Amino acid sequence: MKLIKALIREYSQLDHRVLLENLAPKGKEKEPPWILMGEVGGNPAFVIGPGAKKFLESKGFRPDQIDIVFNKFHNVPISRYRKYDDAFKMSGSTYNISNDTLKAMAVEESELGNILIHPNWPKSTASGVIHMTKSAVEELNKKRVAKGQDLIKHADLQNQSYARSAIDHAAQYMKDVLMPLYGETPADWLPHYKTGPDSDAYLTRVTALKKFILLFDKYAIPNNF
Repeated sequence: MKLIKALIREYSQLDHRVLLENLAPKGKEKEPPWILMGEVGGNPAFVIGPGAKKFLESKGFRPDQIDIVFNKFHNVPISRYRKYDDAFKMSGSTYNISNDTLKAMAVEESELGNILIHPNWPKSTASGVIHMTKSAVEELNKKRVAKGQDLIKHADLQNQSYARSAIDHAAQYMKDVLMPLYGETPADWLPHYKTGPDSDAYLTRVTALKKFILLFDKYAIPNNF
């Protein structure tokens, strides 16, 4: 078993090195953003290995924040991570919410990041790229009725073809329901967005993920990644 694990580890490191030699500018393999990337299934992906963790530490990430980044981003394809960037920007602009905040929430809650489920937690009834519970949809619908807007069906949030609209609905919920109650900044309303047994640490996780997103997205990565 130890030999098998050693071979897997050696292959993984070799795979990572070969990919970066093909993609990164010569001599830049250990520099950002390439230090954060590797190969998974033949596709460019986040690889948060020892070098990446050391780089994040140099950028002011605490150990707990590095753990959060590793848990949610490690082995996630870059193409999946970028899947809804246009929707985050559009909804962020419409409701005056940072698109990076919206994206961090989506990475935390949906398949844009690794899905981590505690075995002792009850199954979530929330749906969407940025999760909304049935009660959240009901509260938003009250606001939408007052504005003469169509009602939202919670069941629609589970439909992948509805994903961009689901992002927009979640952003509207933040703007029209949460901000009037708790305040305008994410630190004010984010703790009230998440329900369930892990809600207390939600702000901590989203803050760490947003910090990574802001760091990674400032580098010019080819669109075909």
